[in-house]
Amino acid sequence: MIIRLEQLVPLPLLEQDTHASDVWNAGEVEFESGTHRVIEAPSGKGKTSLLSILYGLRKDYRGTLRIDGQDAREFGRRRWSELRKTRFAYIFQGLELFPDLSAEENIQLKNRITDRRSRV
Repeated sequence: MIIRLEQLVPLPLLEQDTHASDVWNAGEVEFESGTHRVIEAPSGKGKTSLLSILYGLRKDYRGTLRIDGQDAREFGRRRWSELRKTRFAYIFQGLELFPDLSAEENIQLKNRITDRRSRV
């Protein structure tokens, strides 16, 4: 999988000074399967926004996000769902668990939805 950002900037950051950012001012940034990147920045500079865009949760950005050469703006719910089930892993800051379920029940629910098994 290749993820490519082309002139991508989240709209809330357009009014901020992003000149010191390697991501927002790089013009083009590419992430390839099997490689690792560290994204480091002070609070409020768009780290969570970037991850939310890459995961398809946010669409409020200028520029282009391409996944395997396809413009992510053209993806529907089904395509995003398939990517999240099979290709992406993301741990939310707030964990995004169902509060009425135990940790074990949350994992079991995920296992039923994705048809993948995690050890509990």
